[in-house]
Amino acid sequence: MRLARSLAVALVGASLTLAPAAITPTPTSARDGEVRWTREVVVKGAPVTKRLAVCLDATGSMHGAPFEKAMREVLTVLSLFPDDGQLKVYAFRNGEVHSQGPGTRLIFHGYAPSIKVWRDVWTPMPDEEALRDLARWMAKDVGCSGNTDLAIAIDRAVENPEEDLSILLVSDGQHHAGDATPMLDHLATKARDRGVPLHTICVTTDGSEWGVNEMVEIAKRTGGTCVVWRGDGD
Repeated sequence: MRLARSLAVALVGASLTLAPAAITPTPTSARDGEVRWTREVVVKGAPVTKRLAVCLDATGSMHGAPFEKAMREVLTVLSLFPDDGQLKVYAFRNGEVHSQGPGTRLIFHGYAPSIKVWRDVWTPMPDEEALRDLARWMAKDVGCSGNTDLAIAIDRAVENPEEDLSILLVSDGQHHAGDATPMLDHLATKARDRGVPLHTICVTTDGSEWGVNEMVEIAKRTGGTCVVWRGDGD
C-alpha cells in the first residue's frame, strides 16, 4: 500500500509543478499475488485539479491482472483526492456488434464504441461510500472485452464543459483502431487548447513498449503526468 500511496502522491502532489525535462525516472517494485510489478514515473506534469474525469480501459487486453491493477490504482489515487473534489468515471471499449442470422447463428459486424458511465453526474469527493460503490462497479459491472480505441472516452471527457478539469487515462495503451497518430494529435490539441492535462497510468504485462510509448506521448503533449506499471509473473 505504501508504494500505491506514493503513486497517488505523485499524481496529486505539488511536486508535479517540476518541468518534465528535469525529471529522472524513479522505478520501484511491488508484488500483487502472482504478478511482480515495477513502477516508474516517466513524465511529471501539472497537478491533478479538483475536477477529475477517469477514463478506464475495459478492453480484452486488460482482462485479469492488468484490470485488477488498474482498479487498485484508481481507488488509491482517489483516496488522496483533494477536499471538495468532483469525480466522473468512464469505462470504455470497442464492443462487438452482432445481428441475428438464419436460425440461431450470430453474424459479426465488427466493433462499435461503447462507454459505461459510473453515475451520470459529478460525484463530490471525498466520499467513502461513493468509493465503495465505485469499487463494486468496476469489479462487478464493467468486465473486459472488445478492442481498444483510446479516443472513445478521452474525447467524451474533454467535452465536459466545466472548467478546472483534469483527465486520468488508465490503460495498457494498446490502441487497436488503426493508426493512432491522427487521434493523438487531435485529442492533444483539443485538450491543450482547453488547458486540460491528460494524466496517464499505463499498466502492461506483455513486455511491449508500444502501448507505453502511446501513454507517455499523451501525457507529454498535454502537460500531464505518466506513471507506468510493468508486470510479470516470474
